[in-house]
Amino acid sequence: MNGPICRLLRILVWTAMIWTFREVEAQDLQNLPLRKARNALRLYAPGKVPQLQPGFQNGQDVWILYSAHFYHLSGSKQTFLMRKYGLLPVPAKNDKTDPHQTLRNGLATAKAALVLPGQDAKVNNPILDVLSRTQSETSSAVSGTNIVVVYNDDSLFSYGCSFSFSNDGGQSWKQALPSLFPFGYGQGDPVVAAGPNGVIYHAQLATNTFGDDAVAVSKSKDGGATWSLPVNAALSLPGYLEAHDKEWLAVDNSNNTTSGNVYVSWSHFNFNSDTDEILFVRSLDGGRSWSKAKRVGNTSDSSSVVQSSAIAVGPGGEVYVAYYDSKLPGIVVAKSIDGGQSFGEPVQALVHSSIRFGRTLGGGFDVQPSPSIAVDNSSGPNRGTIYIAADIKPSDPADLSDVVLVKSTDGGSKWSPPVRANDDQTATDQFHPSLAVAPDGTLGLMWYDRRNDPQNNVLLDVYLTTSSNGGKSFNPNRRVTSASWMLVPTPFGLRTHYHGDYNQMSSGELGFVLNWADDRSGRDSDIYAAVLPVSEASKQIPDFVLSVDKLAVNELAGGSASLTISLTERNGFSDNVSLESEIAYPGISYQFSPPSLTAGQQSVLSIAVAAGTPPGTYPLSVVGSAGDLRRSVSLRLTVYDGTQVPRVPLAISSAREALLEPKAASDTAGSLHVLFGGQPDRFGAPYGSLQYARFRGNEQLATHTVFRVSDPANGLFNYSIGVDEAGNITMIWLQTNSNTDITNVFLSRSTDQGKTFSPPVNLTGLTDKRMTIYVTLLAVHKSGAINVGYVQDTPPGGPTSSTVDFWFIRSTDGGAKFSTKVNVFETTTKVGFVYSAAMALDPAGNPIFVYDASVGSISTIFDIFLSASKGGTSFQPAVNLSKTSGSNSSAFASDPAIAVDSLGNINAVYRREDFKTSERDVYFTRSVDGGAHFSEPVNATHTANLGIYVLAPSVGTDGSGNIGITWQAFTASLIYPGGLDVFFCQSSDGKAFSSAINISDNIGQVETTPFILVGPNGQMNVLWQDETGGNDQLLALAFGSGVSGPPQQVTAPSNLVVTPDQSGQITLSWTASPEATSYTIKRRSESESEFATIAIGVTSNSFVDTHAQAGETYYYSVVAVNANRESPTSNAASGVPVGSLVLEDKIWLLPTTARSSGLSGSFFTTDVWISNASEASVNLTLEFLRAGGQDNTVPPKTTLALAAHETRLVPNILEGLFGIQSNQFGPIRFTIPGVAADHVAIVSRTMGWLSRLAR
Repeated sequence: MNGPICRLLRILVWTAMIWTFREVEAQDLQNLPLRKARNALRLYAPGKVPQLQPGFQNGQDVWILYSAHFYHLSGSKQTFLMRKYGLLPVPAKNDKTDPHQTLRNGLATAKAALVLPGQDAKVNNPILDVLSRTQSETSSAVSGTNIVVVYNDDSLFSYGCSFSFSNDGGQSWKQALPSLFPFGYGQGDPVVAAGPNGVIYHAQLATNTFGDDAVAVSKSKDGGATWSLPVNAALSLPGYLEAHDKEWLAVDNSNNTTSGNVYVSWSHFNFNSDTDEILFVRSLDGGRSWSKAKRVGNTSDSSSVVQSSAIAVGPGGEVYVAYYDSKLPGIVVAKSIDGGQSFGEPVQALVHSSIRFGRTLGGGFDVQPSPSIAVDNSSGPNRGTIYIAADIKPSDPADLSDVVLVKSTDGGSKWSPPVRANDDQTATDQFHPSLAVAPDGTLGLMWYDRRNDPQNNVLLDVYLTTSSNGGKSFNPNRRVTSASWMLVPTPFGLRTHYHGDYNQMSSGELGFVLNWADDRSGRDSDIYAAVLPVSEASKQIPDFVLSVDKLAVNELAGGSASLTISLTERNGFSDNVSLESEIAYPGISYQFSPPSLTAGQQSVLSIAVAAGTPPGTYPLSVVGSAGDLRRSVSLRLTVYDGTQVPRVPLAISSAREALLEPKAASDTAGSLHVLFGGQPDRFGAPYGSLQYARFRGNEQLATHTVFRVSDPANGLFNYSIGVDEAGNITMIWLQTNSNTDITNVFLSRSTDQGKTFSPPVNLTGLTDKRMTIYVTLLAVHKSGAINVGYVQDTPPGGPTSSTVDFWFIRSTDGGAKFSTKVNVFETTTKVGFVYSAAMALDPAGNPIFVYDASVGSISTIFDIFLSASKGGTSFQPAVNLSKTSGSNSSAFASDPAIAVDSLGNINAVYRREDFKTSERDVYFTRSVDGGAHFSEPVNATHTANLGIYVLAPSVGTDGSGNIGITWQAFTASLIYPGGLDVFFCQSSDGKAFSSAINISDNIGQVETTPFILVGPNGQMNVLWQDETGGNDQLLALAFGSGVSGPPQQVTAPSNLVVTPDQSGQITLSWTASPEATSYTIKRRSESESEFATIAIGVTSNSFVDTHAQAGETYYYSVVAVNANRESPTSNAASGVPVGSLVLEDKIWLLPTTARSSGLSGSFFTTDVWISNASEASVNLTLEFLRAGGQDNTVPPKTTLALAAHETRLVPNILEGLFGIQSNQFGPIRFTIPGVAADHVAIVSRTMGWLSRLAR
């Protein structure tokens, strides 16, 4: 039976077998939180357990979320997987309301304006960007006058990509969508290539009908208007328990027997071995069927990767596959001379240390090592020459990226040294190169370029160069774009500045077709293209460049701002240029003075913002016109509501250098010390270096590289900074050794205001890679004491029985030595896991931790706990601040933060989310008695009516005791819904909070949690990382009344007297401080080493301690308080309370064997000696206390009198008690009226065992 029914039955049986196998394989990863991931997801969402979302089939590729190879996936693949497993929201599936359906039904977008040769033009229709703003990774193909440009299109998730096509040589454009597998998805990474007879082929990553990974190939015979149903080029592989990524496509157009062959390569990640490889297939029948996949080159191991393959075909039908190999690191090329049936060993084409994953350039542009390859198939003198272009870091430390070319003239056996293609004289970025060879042999090379913004290294253009001598030299670079623009922040998975990993230009009879993603609108990424005839591509035309002194301006509604516009000539341009603003907004007006410029002149642009103008970011474009020549430069105006914020945020750092994940601390002189991630050499490492900068206002006073790893794979992350009163700077961070996969905490210090830093010291010394440290905390006391906390994941059978250990260590000698580590979890705390934590110090320097943790049997419900220590040698039992697990199993608490003010008040916040009510808010709780009691948590944010999704909060207080809370949230901004903004609210008493206000309210993505620092003037300063200015900058906004004028000196209280009374209380009295508004009372017992605060806010000069224990010696001191200033401590005084004393023996006096077995009828004796060490006689009562049980037997009680210094034996105290369960009686109690504890000694003997029971 070979008919359709039989084939269908076989498919159904095979499918059932596959699903059974998959179900078994998936069990290992069920309910595994992402803290186990060996990539950046462990930081992105550590507590999240990936769950297959509705509409997706096949959950067998979930493994790659935990693999180190998740780093190495393309942005498209990462985002697809994160949406598939619920880590990112999933846009709606295609339905009848889908605006793209008009395209599917044959209706095209409106035609663009007539495009002249060499003029850049938008080729996509922005009206169809319905959900997201990402168009990227462009590839073009040209056949005759037909041009097809394909690109990632995230505006409708399920298609993956879109086409823009032109049938008139690029004069007008239409848009179309790809074909998909039934019930399948497109994943992006698209590429197109032209073949014989005008056929254009397309490939992209996809999922098939069963949800398996596939490489979908389709073709168009009508110039891109319609596309065939896709065929899976990876059909020879199962598609589950594996991941396909970064496919490439090429077609043989040679005059050989291989003509018309279609070739596809891609990266293949394997679950069983956690390795990847480059796979290759070919089709000999126009894409209808495909060969079995074969590997090209070598397989990577778990610590390396091969990725980003590209294919080119030579004039003799040779097939070249170029790809990135991290072991070099660099680009290698494998060659086939038999039409792709077999390949030789790869040859190194370009090796350079900077060719690595995730080099981050200005504006956060994430540059991946994607080579571009082309072969000269002309009949000219360079026929057969192979070219490869890439971007590398030059030797100039200030220059991050140049474009270079290597070539081979002997079929790929040997390769030339790299030649720089960009001819600028600036330290700016050039990257994402693309190659194409015209039919006459002219080599074309395009790239992104920032040379027109040397001040900021932010604004982008596209440049082109050509070579007519086989790459020996290049013609002068030519600007292709008519606008210089800033990146629009793109929320795209983990890569928030994602603009794709490549552009691929093409060539044909029309000349060169250049295509790229372009953000000049200021709102959205669009696709632009330009067609340049070969004869025009190398011509230099008179041109000009507009530049602006400030790329971003913040202004209050009702205010005004000014900027300076400059004009620079290129190639002898000398005309007069008139200026105008291209975009008009109600309430915003512009005036240029003067209104026109010539080369070398400047004009002042005045911007007036009318009162009532809605807050948000307004993209602006200044256009200069000289006849038909128009050039523009982009900038941004962010308007703030003056009724909401007291002033506009201050950009502390410049746009030139990115401050990535800044952490900051302020000193008493008003300087801001900032620690931030250096330019990462590897995506997700996260950083190859730690950078330090010191600011006063927005003036940078110092900068220094604290530490740089020798191997970029040894990433630095989770860092903190602190400053003591003397100005000494302390930093800690986590660092992973890629060879051992072991992470440890390191420390470095500076004692010269950041000019130099000490060599890193390993504080933790872990040697077992099963133990993972994933949270680090630092708090530096004004005295210089360094307090460090870290959370360590402990494997079963490790040194403790907990799932995690939360360790605390302290140094009081500048980090030379640290104390023995103490577990923050005292023994009665049963914690499943800690995901985030925060630490603060009380006024005496004692550590207080807050953390979110799973407790009990419900592992998905989390509460917020507080653990405090007096002295740092042990921690008190944890206090549950949120009590979420007990009140509502549908809610959980997370992301705690803490601040302790100068009076010792403990202020804690956390995020609470309820699945049933969809409530996501920040809750606040407070203790005014040093942590003994906390207020009932209150909803501080009430964000239900704001339409925002709350993320992690921070808390702080100003000099007047006002409480401020700031947090990060997704919101709907003026231009684009779904941005990340910073919110703030405040309270004077912690009981009611002001309405939440958006204090960033701009187009930038706030990628890290905002935080609050209190400056020397007592004001709260909210700080956050923001790229509205075109790069990651540190912004600050001050709130609170603060303390004006010079610091007020507060005199210490004097003449402290301590008076015990007969009731067991102690009365304190002292001489008042004239500046004091209140007093803080501190106490310690004789056994304690440090004073603890027992009362704050005392307004008189006397105090009664009612919580002293009779017989205990106590020492007291008093501190005077005025606003946020404290006096020195008073003199210390001591006293011993008297009264009825109760001593309880905490050790059972019954035999251990009887206790454990519960024997009845046990017979034993207990003798007790009692000594009275006082000068007077005492009356004493001895009794046994019941501890439980069913028997009603009354324990014996003995009363006796002891003379001064008398010792007496009380024998056989339990003799004669028969038939009593041995666990029914508890400790012995002695009641001695009016006798101090130290005056009584008690010794017991049980079956010959002696124990001292008194103090």
